[in-house]
Amino acid sequence: MTVTNRTATFVANGRIVLVSLFDSEGLGTSIPPVPRKNGFVGEWTPTVLGDQDVTIEAVYRPVRVIYEQYDGSVVVRDYGQPAPEVLPVEGCVGEWEPFLISDCDIEVRPRYKGPRHTVRLVVEGERVSDVICPRMGFPTLPPVPRVAGYKGYWETYIPKEGVVVVNALYEPLRYDYEMGIGRIVTTYYGDPAPEVPTRQDCKTHWGSTRTSAGDYRMSVRFAFPPVLHGFGEEPDEDIEAENEDAPEEVEEPATEVVPEEAVVKEQAVGPMAVEEPTNATGLQAKSESTVETAAEDASEAVRYNAPEEKAVPGFDDLHREKVRQATEELGFISEHWRTVEEEEQPAPSVNSINLSTDTQEGTEWERLADMLSPLQKEYLMACIGMRGKPSEVLRKYGSTMLIVETGINALAEDLIGDPLLEEGEVDPDYASDIEEVLKDGN
Repeated sequence: MTVTNRTATFVANGRIVLVSLFDSEGLGTSIPPVPRKNGFVGEWTPTVLGDQDVTIEAVYRPVRVIYEQYDGSVVVRDYGQPAPEVLPVEGCVGEWEPFLISDCDIEVRPRYKGPRHTVRLVVEGERVSDVICPRMGFPTLPPVPRVAGYKGYWETYIPKEGVVVVNALYEPLRYDYEMGIGRIVTTYYGDPAPEVPTRQDCKTHWGSTRTSAGDYRMSVRFAFPPVLHGFGEEPDEDIEAENEDAPEEVEEPATEVVPEEAVVKEQAVGPMAVEEPTNATGLQAKSESTVETAAEDASEAVRYNAPEEKAVPGFDDLHREKVRQATEELGFISEHWRTVEEEEQPAPSVNSINLSTDTQEGTEWERLADMLSPLQKEYLMACIGMRGKPSEVLRKYGSTMLIVETGINALAEDLIGDPLLEEGEVDPDYASDIEEVLKDGN
């Protein structure tokens, strides 16, 4: 890779997120995630890298709220604008489902309350359970059973006396692939993923980050080769074994006069004693006096006249060139890395090509459960209706809602990538995950 002095500076909200060098092969690092901004969707300005330094700004637009009426019609509003009226139904009262605003577009559906009725939940033609709903009340429906690769929700229904069948509806997860700065390719679960952009002397793969809407953001991750045996070359086991078995070469005693400066340079590296011919057993017989003299001379050379650049025996010009190239390739990224304040750094990414929602995240949920305190676990269980009430848990431990929820959300953002609750309300997308991981009370 040819290193140049051209830089790409990523800026969001007036702050530098990352400074990366680039050349004809592209950026030397992954494109950084756009810092989150609640209520806004952020994207990098589409930019083509040329032969000059560039500054890439983050642009934000308001989150769009997609209101879907029960007859299938859709109304789209920016967050902050008034919501449309719910289509009226005779004998019923309707309202929009409650929702939480984050940093991605959301879909909202209506719900209606009317006469007393029974809701029969059906998944793929099979009856799951019956829920009795009182008159002029909203039923408390359980989470939709999870299906890997899909987002599920209960269909909107109109209450009526008797039994009302409500089916589970599923839509495939969406994957947004960052193919370049400001260039996104969108696919759905089951569709083939686009080919990951390649880079010379570097392995690349897709890394995923889950959004609060449940979809995935896919970005290119670089894996630079390990710095081993000549910086980038894997050792040849056969050659190494051959070298280990081969006897060491015996150097003839030097007879010519060597300039004093050259002697100092050689001795500064280490004991460079003249080796004697090998004896009958194959071991080298060295003169003790010669070794002691060389060691003393080397010590004095290091103290008074040791050169800054030491010569390593057997390290030829080819190795030196590899060292220089590897230093340029692996060092220029860290030299130009800039950090931002803690609150502006993005949530950790899930470094996995496996896109199934019930594999990698299962491990993160288990880690979250292990890190929660007894107070935090009980509070979460109370918020999803598993045990008691949130207010009772807070009173039991003598704590406050702000302290408990701040601690839980901080852990969740580190491990899951999103906060879990706000003022006692759990994000519906994560209610089933919380119930599953805390069902045993551990």
